Amino acid sequence: MKRIIRTQEKLPWLPSPHTVRTYLGDEYPDLALVTAVFAFVFEGDKLLLAHREEVGDWDLLGGHIEAGETPEEALLREVYEEAGATLRSYELMGYLDVEVQAPRPANWPYPYPKSFMLIYLAEVGSIEHFDEGEEGPARSLFSPEEAIKLPAIRKEIELYEAALKERIRQLASLV
Repeated sequence: MKRIIRTQEKLPWLPSPHTVRTYLGDEYPDLALVTAVFAFVFEGDKLLLAHREEVGDWDLLGGHIEAGETPEEALLREVYEEAGATLRSYELMGYLDVEVQAPRPANWPYPYPKSFMLIYLAEVGSIEHFDEGEEGPARSLFSPEEAIKLPAIRKEIELYEAALKERIRQLASLV
């Protein structure tokens, strides 16, 4: 079952007008229209993030799906590239439903007028040697008290709170 948790209409990275609806739930949208994946990756209750030069701050792990990749393959690749981490497990927790109402921009590389970005909840399998480089200049684990203060988490607070709640439930079931 899915439920909508937020609707946005003025995001600077999309042509206007547009509508972006954020859904929580484990139902996949049309996979042919999925362009990107992102994940709340936890080790215990700590969130693994990468420091991104393009945003100048800490951010969730993830990115665009490359030609021929499944969303899950893209997730595993992005987490490894950006943080040198492998995943023990992952599950869909929701998605962004992006609908552009503006005329299709020239050279628009995504499905039009609708596309999706998947959001996963994941658990670290291992954190390996990491060469700082183009994909991620730094990685770090943040406690819930630290994570909630970060701009990237503040702007996705509903998703983070849902991910943390589920992660705490998972950890409690292991005891």
